[in-house]
Amino acid sequence: MKGNRHDNHILQFLQEELLISTSEIAVALRHFERSGGSLPMVLYQYGFVTIEQLSRIFDWQNIRCQFARFQPRLGLAETYLSAVNLYYLFFILRKSPCLMF
Repeated sequence: MKGNRHDNHILQFLQEELLISTSEIAVALRHFERSGGSLPMVLYQYGFVTIEQLSRIFDWQNIRCQFARFQPRLGLAETYLSAVNLYYLFFILRKSPCLMF
């Protein structure tokens, strides 16, 4: 996610799942491009996401990376959709009182 190449999947996740505004994302992206680092951390430093939302972003990134490693033959769209489905499954299972994570 350096320079002008941003991962559209994380931007879509931020807007659609966490309801981060386009203007907040734009501010964070400008700061991110100047200083580097981690886009989720920039969002948190500017107060655009809560600590709970930051945790969800890191969970989403981790699940997406894990899934992509195990599904090298899927196309990008299928990998993204499957990673999103796995994220929701993980989120539901993590909230289950019967399961310990």
